[in-house]
Amino acid sequence: MPANPSPSTPAADPSLANPPLGGSDKAWQCLVAIEQNFQDLANAQTTTTTAIQDLTRQLADLATALNNTPAIPPAVVLSPAPVVVVKPAPAVAAPESHKSCACLLLLATFTGDHSDGRQFIQACKLYFTMAPASHFASHTRAIGWALMQMQEGHGANYVECIVQEGITQFTSWEDFWDSFA
Repeated sequence: MPANPSPSTPAADPSLANPPLGGSDKAWQCLVAIEQNFQDLANAQTTTTTAIQDLTRQLADLATALNNTPAIPPAVVLSPAPVVVVKPAPAVAAPESHKSCACLLLLATFTGDHSDGRQFIQACKLYFTMAPASHFASHTRAIGWALMQMQEGHGANYVECIVQEGITQFTSWEDFWDSFA
């Protein structure tokens, strides 16, 4: 207990230190506890009131600062850019010799593997069917094109033998196919 208790606390009040004559100690303790609780609540209320007053003052300062801030200039509204329509230039027709091969891709290089031979010949036939008739007008041209696809492995060896003997040894695509198979 402090040496100089404040007169507002129940313990400091000399009349509360001792129970009155004829009173019970238990009832007296309850009264002292209730008085202490009321005093604690009053202190808490004072603290809360002080905090609210501080917050109110700070909000007022903030409102004053906001009122003294210059206004944000209005946003500039840009008009949309004009639409520019670009007309494509007329297509220039390719020379006839280039037009015939424009949509056809070359086959994968044939290596001479016998398991892929039939597949290769079928791909060549399909290619000839899709190409314009003028592109492979002769069997010699078709056979030469097929030989150009054989650039690796046994396929290259086969082409070397054909070139030495001459492509003209084949009278038709079927004749080439029979020799190839």
